[in-house]
Amino acid sequence: IVIFSSLSKENSQETIQALALGVVDFILKTSLPEMESTRKLLHEKLELASWVKVISRKKHLAGKSENPPTSIKAKKDQDHKRKIVVIGASTGGPSSLNKIFPLIPVQEEIPITYFLIQHMPPVFTKSFAENLDKISKIKVTEAIDLEEIENNHCYLAQGAKNLIVDKSDRIRIISPEQKGSSFIPNIDIAMKSIS
Repeated sequence: IVIFSSLSKENSQETIQALALGVVDFILKTSLPEMESTRKLLHEKLELASWVKVISRKKHLAGKSENPPTSIKAKKDQDHKRKIVVIGASTGGPSSLNKIFPLIPVQEEIPITYFLIQHMPPVFTKSFAENLDKISKIKVTEAIDLEEIENNHCYLAQGAKNLIVDKSDRIRIISPEQKGSSFIPNIDIAMKSIS
């Protein structure tokens, strides 16, 4: 299912909930002068959606673990440098992320920071982060420019902007150099800066 509606922008919480229930993607209906670019975007999203493997909620719930892990302790001889996990998602991502995030354990001794790069318009990323935060053991927020990174925290890239991490472990939110690309935030840019 791909939602194509002007209501999506006004009711972002309902759209986020629909994505959590299995909607593959959505497009905001635009004004008539922008209809040609919207037509191209709709065609692209429908093409991508046709490749998404849809998992029913019934199957997912049946396979759910009775006791998901709540924490991971480090071995005494393990290096305690910060570990970073980067997750990139696009079409079909929100539904999968709603299944993955409740299973991410809090780390007691291993410092781990998470970054989530999900292609999503700016009007939805804050709501999406809040929704993931409600179902997660770790803290999930929309990333803010110049924010210092913390352990057991997931930072969601803002919509239509790229996320990078500078050498002082601060998040930078930058505007893309190319306009009109559907792959913003860009996972490659985030991964390169983090590595």
